[in-house]
Amino acid sequence: MVTPAAPAGWVSDVHYGRWLNFILGLCLVMTFTPDALDYSTLDRVGTMTGESYGFVARVQWFPLFGIGFLLCLMRWRLAWALLGKMNPFLILAVVWIFASTLWSFDPGISLRRAIKILGMGMVVFGFFLFNWSPMGAIRVWRNTCALLIVASIVFVVVQPQYGIHQGFAEPGLKGAWRGITTHKNALGILCAMATMTWVHAWATRDLPLRYCLPVLMAIVVCLVGCKSTTGMVTSFLSAGVVVYLLRMPPFTRSAGFLLSIVALLAALLCLLFVFTGVPTVSEALAAAAGGVGKDAGLTGRDLIWGAVLDEVTKHPWLGTGYNAFWISQDLSSPSADVIRTIKFAPLQAHNGYLEILNELGIIGLGLLFGFLGYQFWQLKRLYRVDRSVATLGIAYMVYDLMLNISESNFLRPTFAPSLVEWVVVIMTARAVLHYQWLAASQGAARER
Repeated sequence: MVTPAAPAGWVSDVHYGRWLNFILGLCLVMTFTPDALDYSTLDRVGTMTGESYGFVARVQWFPLFGIGFLLCLMRWRLAWALLGKMNPFLILAVVWIFASTLWSFDPGISLRRAIKILGMGMVVFGFFLFNWSPMGAIRVWRNTCALLIVASIVFVVVQPQYGIHQGFAEPGLKGAWRGITTHKNALGILCAMATMTWVHAWATRDLPLRYCLPVLMAIVVCLVGCKSTTGMVTSFLSAGVVVYLLRMPPFTRSAGFLLSIVALLAALLCLLFVFTGVPTVSEALAAAAGGVGKDAGLTGRDLIWGAVLDEVTKHPWLGTGYNAFWISQDLSSPSADVIRTIKFAPLQAHNGYLEILNELGIIGLGLLFGFLGYQFWQLKRLYRVDRSVATLGIAYMVYDLMLNISESNFLRPTFAPSLVEWVVVIMTARAVLHYQWLAASQGAARER
């Protein structure tokens, strides 16, 4: 796809800024809160999606999807140019998701949820067509996360029966905060996103430390309250990536330095094994889990993974169809064999890679790996000219890789991590297009 001729000069496009900022922020809020803001059923349902199946749940997203589609039509030439810079594996993955409705266990559910994942992408796509500025989307993302963090603390104090798990559906979660979100793990995800964006604000000097510190302290309060180990680990990891890429001395950011550190750690590990012997997989898992206060079974996830892997062997190439495996908790659902094996209904595989393999098959998993590899490659190239945008994109992709080891969040309809995946992909593509146009404009000016 050929990039259109570069404009004469770069013009900041913020004519629709306030409305589009509101729409993007509203989408993020809706991904964290239950459908129709109905908190009364969460403890009975016992799921972090907060998804219900009433009329409001079915239609509440479609006005936003319609706005996104209209925005794309209004600037179709720019949309075509931007599409050419987007991650091609993500586009192919969405096509494969729609194709999976042909063999899905429940084509109706797969189609509705495929429309939702595409609709979220169109809203974000439209945002960047009309409201591009280097830090615009990042500030919306950051400020919305801060608002939800503060709202969660207030909600726990004012409505503890809804803001704190009561343990009716999941007794092991009793006493853990979920705040204004749908589940304690969702609050952990919110904390991780807020951490990386507010550390980024400090590291880029977009905001002074005196503004960032109170928000970071509120995040720590929520992390402690929600008791999400994944949230704690990924929060510190993503913040560390941001600080490393933006504040460490330049020589330490080179590939050679990273390889030297990895080689040194590998040498020390080998030396340790010489004296103590190589641990078994069970011993290694027990040590890692014990380090974060968990059992070696990672709260039953190992049982789920084993049962889902058995299911994968029945449909290895095509999968069961997008988002149609965990359609209910009863023994008539496609996940019935898994439920019988593990004796409870988890409603997800608790591993994003395994979830994609089960639902979209080996082909879908290959597209996922292609998407991840291409996105890191594109962000690495962008880092040379825009460290700020590229750093947050890299931090989020590292976070996404880690999160999906214990949770299923790749390309989930109306899930916050999936919405932000779209933000990172399209923001990166828009930045690449911007700098290509800028370089062409400067080249034309020199020729004149």
